[in-house]
Amino acid sequence: MKLYLSKIIPKNLLSYRRRLLSWKKLKEYYLQDAKRFFKATYGSNEQETKIGLLTMAVHSIEKGFTMPDFRYGFGYKKLEKYLPECIAYVKQYGIEDVQIQHIAQTISDYKTIHDEAGYALPEDIAKNIDRFLNLFNGISSKSIQIDCTSDSFFYNREAPFPSFSNSRHSCRYYTGDTVPMKGIIDSVKLAQNAPSACNRQPVRLYIVSDKKKIQDVISIQKGNRGFGQVVDKLIVVCSYLGCYLPQERNCAFIDGGIFTMNLAYALHYNSIGACILNWCVDSDSDNEIRRIIPIRDSETVCCLLSCGMVPDKFKVCRSEKKLEEQIVTII
Repeated sequence: MKLYLSKIIPKNLLSYRRRLLSWKKLKEYYLQDAKRFFKATYGSNEQETKIGLLTMAVHSIEKGFTMPDFRYGFGYKKLEKYLPECIAYVKQYGIEDVQIQHIAQTISDYKTIHDEAGYALPEDIAKNIDRFLNLFNGISSKSIQIDCTSDSFFYNREAPFPSFSNSRHSCRYYTGDTVPMKGIIDSVKLAQNAPSACNRQPVRLYIVSDKKKIQDVISIQKGNRGFGQVVDKLIVVCSYLGCYLPQERNCAFIDGGIFTMNLAYALHYNSIGACILNWCVDSDSDNEIRRIIPIRDSETVCCLLSCGMVPDKFKVCRSEKKLEEQIVTII
């Protein structure tokens, strides 16, 4: 019957029917995604949710230590809002979690840096820092951020993979010198070893070297404050949407993410400092980048990568990771 109908029904009607069915499926799938996301984000009171949000907030403090233009007293609004929440978290869940310990060490670094410089923090911040740190035992006053030189940062670029992988860090401190385009292209070639769903290879890259356009784009992104002004090359990672079915709606970001990690490794291998910048923006901002860069409507932006040459001396964030048993479930 289906074969018979397909022969007598005009092809344009069949095509229209397929599009309607796909649209119906997409609405169903995205509604399910939205419900799950909303429940996990706004309907959850779990420990994992709380520590994730605190880690995100305090990471902005951690990043501040590594900026080319360090500014004393930075992060006041973040500390004002989240220090009381850190204190409440410890009182409810204790100090055993690796992430809350890293948060405490980061706050200790913040206090030490300002104390050593003789910079007086606002009274409310200073009191809450002491209240929070007094809940811990044995917090070191020594900075946990990683001191690097241009040689040490890339020392293991040709080492066995464990050493190479452990040596790669997000770099936010650039000299402003020109990054050779050959190094970028060589990195792209190497990154193309990344797998993709059914080898569809949806990733499309826009390498921005025009300084004004770089500043226009990163002013939309918002997550590069303190170092965006010294970015020499900006890579916009996109995925082509036209090769996926409705149930594969997330594959564009999965394939784009895998490629991005491979590209970050390749840039490190080619001695180029890089930092992955998320593209978590509203629709107006997404439309704005398309007015600056000729991204097609059939492509979605996955993320950005800032690139630059590293200085002789700089710092990178330690960004402590969770323990393996916290992320692995063996069934």
